[in-house]
Amino acid sequence: MSNKTSLFFRLVLLIVVAFMICLPEASAQQFAIRPAHVKCDYKVSEKAETQLRDKMLAALSSAGLATTSEQASIALVPSISVINEQTGAGIQSTVSMELNYTFALVGITTGIVFDTYVVQGVQTRGQNKINAVSRSFASVNLNTPAFQGFLQKSQSKVIAYYERHLQTALAKAETNIKAKQYADALAVLMEIPDELPNYSSKVLPAVERVYKMYANECAATLLQQAQAAWAASPDEEGAARVAEILSEMPVGTSSSANARQLVKQIEGRIKALDQRRWTALKTELAREHQERMSVIKAARDVAVAQAKRPVTFIHQVNVWW
Repeated sequence: MSNKTSLFFRLVLLIVVAFMICLPEASAQQFAIRPAHVKCDYKVSEKAETQLRDKMLAALSSAGLATTSEQASIALVPSISVINEQTGAGIQSTVSMELNYTFALVGITTGIVFDTYVVQGVQTRGQNKINAVSRSFASVNLNTPAFQGFLQKSQSKVIAYYERHLQTALAKAETNIKAKQYADALAVLMEIPDELPNYSSKVLPAVERVYKMYANECAATLLQQAQAAWAASPDEEGAARVAEILSEMPVGTSSSANARQLVKQIEGRIKALDQRRWTALKTELAREHQERMSVIKAARDVAVAQAKRPVTFIHQVNVWW
């Protein structure tokens, strides 16, 4: 049996099992905060900036709010303003600066500022302005009761905001649904923290409904591609291409039955070419099943997370990846 045929058998059994699994529920957005890159007038190196990132992560971790997940909807965004600067005279002149650091809690996709905290009067000195700003990161102290208090209050402020604007968010999502813009609808709904009162009765059903619409649309497109691939090349090469396409299909959708039928048709065709090694292949596939399923689930989660973000978020908040 050729390598392509063996590859097909590996993928087909995986797909058959995958289609037997129920559609996973779209998960609620857990309240967590992700650190963002600093905003300032000077282009400091990322290596130097990691000092500030690590301090933000430590403070957020102490408050139980830290995350580096791509699914986070809120960022802690530091910005620097220059209060005073002086350049010393001499052959090797130095720059002395007094800076204020403002830490803002910002919606990653919306740019909404929920709250701010200012660290005033950070003193720094360097060979030039960029060097002075870079060295100031070491002087910023976020390990204080005041900053922890700011973070602890942030959750209630964010929840209060979404509670006030819940109906507006649901209406906006519904408008996107009517326009069949399911990814945009998910972007709106998945911003809402699940700590919101009545989340399970008002928001979660909408999230699940929209995700199923999104999955059905995606699955229908992939099924059409798979059917076209098999029609164009009803052999081992075509079968491998079909398996590749269907491995990306969400499970439990309205296209699942037709996809199973296509898989069965192809499986029978390829099995007829070489029955002798079928038993051995099934044994081999059984060992690899669990690992491969985990990979597909992880890949699907990433795809859904990306679909939840409009491209405009890049211009709103530059988060750490």
